[in-house]
Amino acid sequence: MHEQWIKSNVLRGKGALNFSLTKQHEAVREAARTLTEEVILPGVAHLDRVFPEILKTLAKQRMMGMTAPREYGGGGMDEVGHVLTLMELSRGSASVAAFLAWNNGLYCFSLLEYGTEGQKRAYLPPCAGGEKTGSFALIESPLSGMDRLTVVAAGEEGFVSGRGVFLPRGVSCGIVPALFHETGERVFLLVDQERAEGLRREERLAGGGIFFFGLEEAIFDNGRIGADCLLGRGDGENDRLQRVLQEAWTCVGALAVGIGAGALKEAVDFAGTQRGRGALSQCMEWKLADMAVDVEAARLLVLKAAWLKDRGKSYEREAAGAKVFSAASAVRASCESLAILGGRNPGARPLLERRVRDAEMCRDYYGTIEEAGFCVADHVLGRARMTIF
Repeated sequence: MHEQWIKSNVLRGKGALNFSLTKQHEAVREAARTLTEEVILPGVAHLDRVFPEILKTLAKQRMMGMTAPREYGGGGMDEVGHVLTLMELSRGSASVAAFLAWNNGLYCFSLLEYGTEGQKRAYLPPCAGGEKTGSFALIESPLSGMDRLTVVAAGEEGFVSGRGVFLPRGVSCGIVPALFHETGERVFLLVDQERAEGLRREERLAGGGIFFFGLEEAIFDNGRIGADCLLGRGDGENDRLQRVLQEAWTCVGALAVGIGAGALKEAVDFAGTQRGRGALSQCMEWKLADMAVDVEAARLLVLKAAWLKDRGKSYEREAAGAKVFSAASAVRASCESLAILGGRNPGARPLLERRVRDAEMCRDYYGTIEEAGFCVADHVLGRARMTIF
């Protein structure tokens, strides 16, 4: 009886977990893999020279705004397709994948979630089509960052002042959190850095890693903003922030998976040369096994978070767990790969050292892994969530 049930249900896909990708997801992943192998990896040693051309290629393939609906100039892809793309691109360069993540997962996501139809029509197409790039601001202090900028209303306009928010250098548009002076309401501001009045950018911080061109502090001195630049007024403040944060965690988790997978591949390729010479040690085999398990577990955590999001289910705990585990496993895989190859193949050190740095950045940006860990603990213990962005 049990065997008959298996044949009629499980083998037909009913009542069973399905780890297979759809044809659409396979095609998206293959396109990203081809781009990584043929364009990104060959140019990673001189990325500063080829970076603009890579971004143009991403825009041409509708990857820059792949999660935005086609009516706004995007690719109409779901979150599973998005994270698969990030994993493949990050295997070649986390710097390239990060631009895609900030544009898709933070800027376009926030506009789609909280923007009016007019705001979507005005601000989405340039970034979804790759003409411009956008991001959500990094905040100086995760616990008090929402009060860094203050907005004073004046009729149909407003004036914003303050500092302490940072945007990746190279992005044209940004979404920054601020506090309404009169009501104490916390809002998001849409900022076009090329045209914003009263905005100046401080000298950039050192670049590299997931912020390839560095970060710049945005300083507002009575900057004039229109009513169409206010995003998500009237929505629940904590819920709005937390939704952006869990999207950031999913994206960072996907970046970390790619970093770890790239480090693993380099170590496995080197181990193949050692095996042919009879020089593959058991210690090296143990390291490779641990790395492979870590990378695959991280991949499944990220895909689960993306899958839940696509189905309209809560994915906060899964996104936080993906960030925590994926970032930690990427650090381990990068360090182990460097230990395996570093002394034996000095030519591989620059790329491997870059992977270690990129993995460490995944631990700390858009909430540290400790902060994301608190989110997981809140769910495990049944506590009320407290926004930590």
